[in-house]
Amino acid sequence: MRTQRQQHSFYRDRKTVFSVLSNGVNLTRELQQTSDTSICRKGEVLCALSLEVRPDVDPEYDDSFLVEVYKMVEGATINQTACFANVTRLESDDPRGLVYFAQGSRLPIVTLKATSISLQVYRDPSTASAISVKYCMQEFQKAEFFGPTLIWPAVAVQDFVMAEGTLTFETGEKSAGLDVALTPNSGSSNPTPKRFCVALSDATEGARVHPEFGVANISLVSDSGSVGPTGQVT
Repeated sequence: MRTQRQQHSFYRDRKTVFSVLSNGVNLTRELQQTSDTSICRKGEVLCALSLEVRPDVDPEYDDSFLVEVYKMVEGATINQTACFANVTRLESDDPRGLVYFAQGSRLPIVTLKATSISLQVYRDPSTASAISVKYCMQEFQKAEFFGPTLIWPAVAVQDFVMAEGTLTFETGEKSAGLDVALTPNSGSSNPTPKRFCVALSDATEGARVHPEFGVANISLVSDSGSVGPTGQVT
């Protein structure tokens, strides 16, 4: 934030005293300080006022508060028509919900004999309203190394059922299951391990898909004794 003073008064340092006025918000929890002083240095017309927000991970909607310049030290006067500034804080830490795959569903491994796999999708922190999120299966275009292991693409229709749809969280629900169909009787000729992914997108009601954990990479291995990219078989 900045204050402005008249140019004919910038020949000396001026100390400004300001305070923050709550608009129903507990600002002692949100800000490092709710009143302070700021010094306008000699030669400055625009002078900075600093407000520092306390770091936290609490979900918060946007809100606003007022900052008042209420005292000038050493004889300067305040323009009473412009002594308030309205400050708006944007929402943070996803108060409307963050959607993501559970830890055990992000890199699952199944054998070629499996006919399906069930993935768990979570939403945090809000469950106050019903939301939905889209999902779709996706093929990888080429073989890639995962550490020392070369993983080949699984092929839609031959290795898994290509599907897309919508997953719904009712009010109060924090998790939902997503069943993925596999096709062991018509497996592709690509060697194991091979993989495909399920991606989440377009969450509703202001919720957001986690930028990192919104994708599940499913690996297919020849048998339960095989070691996949994460070293475990579902």
